[in-house]
Amino acid sequence: MPLLRQKSNDAYLYWADQVLRRLKGLDPDGAPSFAYIEPSTGCNLKCPACVTGTAPDMRTRKQASLEDYKVILDSLGDRLIKIDLYNWGEPFLNKNLPIFTKMASDRSIHTSLSTNFSFPKMEGRIDAVLDAGLNSLKVGLDGASQAVHDTYRRGANLGLVKANLEYAARVRDRHNYPIRIYAAFLVFEHSVHELQDVFDFCESIGVELEINQTPFTSPRAGIHASAAASADIRHYWREQITSGPLPAKRCSWLHHAVVVNPNLSVSPCCAVADERDDFAFLERETLGQDIGEILRHDSWRDARGFFDGKSEEAIKDILLKGAALDDDTPGMGNTAGDDFICARCPIGTEAFKYHFISHNLQAMLLAEVAHSPVRDEEDKFALFYKVMICTVISEFSARPASETRLAELEAALVLLRALTDPAANPQTTAQSFLTLAAGTGSDAIKQVAKLLYTPVASIAVNAPADRRGSSPAVRAQVAQIMAQHHAAQAPVLRSVS
Repeated sequence: MPLLRQKSNDAYLYWADQVLRRLKGLDPDGAPSFAYIEPSTGCNLKCPACVTGTAPDMRTRKQASLEDYKVILDSLGDRLIKIDLYNWGEPFLNKNLPIFTKMASDRSIHTSLSTNFSFPKMEGRIDAVLDAGLNSLKVGLDGASQAVHDTYRRGANLGLVKANLEYAARVRDRHNYPIRIYAAFLVFEHSVHELQDVFDFCESIGVELEINQTPFTSPRAGIHASAAASADIRHYWREQITSGPLPAKRCSWLHHAVVVNPNLSVSPCCAVADERDDFAFLERETLGQDIGEILRHDSWRDARGFFDGKSEEAIKDILLKGAALDDDTPGMGNTAGDDFICARCPIGTEAFKYHFISHNLQAMLLAEVAHSPVRDEEDKFALFYKVMICTVISEFSARPASETRLAELEAALVLLRALTDPAANPQTTAQSFLTLAAGTGSDAIKQVAKLLYTPVASIAVNAPADRRGSSPAVRAQVAQIMAQHHAAQAPVLRSVS
């Protein structure tokens, strides 16, 4: 299995063109570049800050059908870059998960899963989904002991979780699969003291640890953020909303992504917890046509128009309304209201960070290389091209649009289209960009050439060293949180003694 499957350049150029349309204030062409396709809306756990476990009536319990999934891929596949095969539910409850993954991988679409991994006899399913070409596997691991892990992951068997995670790492190593496997730890008051033990376990089996210092909490259920970490994520969002200017005045989700649920309802973003807030309910008979034009649907047009013409302060008021959830909110999602979901946006400034998706995708691509450094020239160029487009979109989406910025972005797209020449390769292209940067071309061409040279050159050089486990930055993060935790405990210990 090749390290990074050769994705049609057209899909990435389509994504870049959609960003350009957004910067010009135009509607998207219709098809998303990113999709959450939910395999199952059920779950085997009852986590207190998740509506799937705390408010099961908010969504129809259903498994996605293979037939519907195939129609969606046939309609969107040539323009999709990434599919997350999860959202509110547990994906491994759907027996067709390996087939879903393989069908996307065969189209060179990046796939990712998030699971609680608390299932017995998982070896066959793990083998199947990794062999299908899964690119990213995230596992919830919120404690080193059963009692602590179960405080949030209610109903989970920690022994099964750890055994399945260790087995997945062994399968990855045995076959040299280019997959990023990582455990996600939520920093709660009840669990922070076991962070070091969780980190040590992950290091021992060769998987990364991702630390979320701004978790969703559930005070009514006794789930609080740790004093050694940041506050509940809703407090974090409120701080982000009020602390400075918005990155953009248009929501990135409404221009680039959709969430398709098993009952064929479509949500505008991953944070829509209540089915009554979904934007569309598609019919199976016209599914292929409708999903291919979904971003032109009246609900999406109305939602994009909702933010147009509003001042930054007015948009911030809307975001603050969505962040003002109280202890009575069932889990991490809003309940349905009389107004539509965007009028009480549940994900704050994250929805307005256009560079967020491209930055994360670039990090995922590089993580795959770090975990599987053996690759041929075709794979090197495939990675090079993907990272280049992510770099361009991150750079141009992070700043306000202007005539100069638009000219630079259009120049970047000219350069990127030129790279579809089969004779192009990282070494010669890096040299071409250096020549362009120092040449007599337009200022836009020179600026873009300088911007793109660094990632081109870095990929043209040697492959990154093989790496298992977490980066030095995560190691430092663990040390910092544990030091803060011990410092917070010190006065308590002195008073007891």
